[in-house]
Amino acid sequence: MPLIVFEGPPMDTDTKRQLVRDFAKAASKATGLPAEIITTVIHENPKENIGTGPTLLTDKLADRSS
Repeated sequence: MPLIVFEGPPMDTDTKRQLVRDFAKAASKATGLPAEIITTVIHENPKENIGTGPTLLTDKLADRSS
């Protein structure tokens, strides 16, 4: 069973539904496997848990809005 793992920002349930549908459809098209056997796992990561270089994403985004 193919597994897709998505690391991204927190999302509402409708957005997650669409993401899972789109991933399954794309993976099915690329592999020829039925979409029903594609498993997608969504890991939500709040901005304060992500760093790029030496800076937290929350700080980087705050600097841009200043």
